[in-house]
Amino acid sequence: MNQIQKTNQTHGDNWVQKVNYRKVNKKWLGYSRKIALRILAAIEDVPGMNQKKLSGLVGVSPQHVSKIIKGQENLTLQTIATFSEILNFELISFPSFKYNHSLNIMFAVSSNGAEMIIMYDSHFINDYYYPVESQYQLNTGQMYLTI
Repeated sequence: MNQIQKTNQTHGDNWVQKVNYRKVNKKWLGYSRKIALRILAAIEDVPGMNQKKLSGLVGVSPQHVSKIIKGQENLTLQTIATFSEILNFELISFPSFKYNHSLNIMFAVSSNGAEMIIMYDSHFINDYYYPVESQYQLNTGQMYLTI
């Protein structure tokens, strides 16, 4: 009798179902484990915090917090946000991408009376804010950038 047959006799086919579950859900289970490790690190960094106290603050059972910390819970963004707020620790972060900026427009008149539109195209690079100023002088139609 080979090892797989012995394992099936001892544990039944439940282990096969668990393996298949982990294969199918590999991506989100990986995210869940990373979030669980961040929660554990945050608990250690907050004086007097433990899993039981955290469960009371979040409003869930200690068993549910334990399940989350094992990295086996498919968390909603709302749940992640709640834990982040209570622990004062960002559990997830987002890398910069091409639409990671905003455009702010301000109308101004310079000291010499020239009317200008000033546009601030805010860029975030590695979570730092870099404003890029673009000015358009209305009476001459000239545009220049200041970085």
